Amino acid sequence: MPKVWVLFAISGLLVFAFGLFVPAEGALTSFNFWGITLVGNSARVIMGVGAVGLLFALLYRYTDSFLYSKNWALLHWIAYIFLFLNIWSWGFVERIYLGEGDAILQVDKLSAENSDRFTRIEGIYHGALTILLLMQLVYFLNLLVGILYRKSKFGE
Repeated sequence: MPKVWVLFAISGLLVFAFGLFVPAEGALTSFNFWGITLVGNSARVIMGVGAVGLLFALLYRYTDSFLYSKNWALLHWIAYIFLFLNIWSWGFVERIYLGEGDAILQVDKLSAENSDRFTRIEGIYHGALTILLLMQLVYFLNLLVGILYRKSKFGE
């Protein structure tokens, strides 16, 4: 199995390139959390996710010997891939239900049935996004437990 930092480097580069070449110019992605709506350019959001992948590649490269578990690192990489897929596919869902243009202004124009369906789908996507964002903290937990475990093991 390849090292986790290599997986993050390759996937981070691919996600960054995806963000550069695939999203339509001017395409927007919006996220609504607890009444706060964040709207961003889809290409920049995806390139940001790619940059985070490259950052984690660097972190894993230089802290690999301090980590507690390689399985936790692999779980983190899988969560990163699903985070990218979640953000990318959410843009499709928005365009299917809201069409092109400013999504915030068009939610009120949906029929009652489509509005209810869109709200439920939005809840699922944003719940999954929250979980996947929290899963990115697995790296720091893995590093902390690894450092504490080494101290207790070598301190005996």
